[in-house]
Amino acid sequence: TPGPADGPAVTGPAPASPPPSPSAGPLVVDVSGKVARPGVHRLPAGSRVEDALEAAGGVRPGTDTSGLNRARLLTDGEQVAVGVDPAPGAGPVAGPGAAGVA
Repeated sequence: TPGPADGPAVTGPAPASPPPSPSAGPLVVDVSGKVARPGVHRLPAGSRVEDALEAAGGVRPGTDTSGLNRARLLTDGEQVAVGVDPAPGAGPVAGPGAAGVA
């Protein structure tokens, strides 16, 4: 008969595999404002704001991007607004999808 010397017994259901990471697939981001080709762009997972700007053809000359963190990782469904003033009365955008306005 098996006993404790035979090793630990495995009982119960197997642990569920973790859900797929939202960053596992391609990212879809909306780049708007003062870029050469504004619009929706598809980028590989792990892309950064700088990659989105390149996909949009680059920032137009003379655009102030000092408030834009080009090194920040993107999230799927995010909007990156470049050189656009926020709407009057609108507070700062908060949350993980906030790209900031440059």
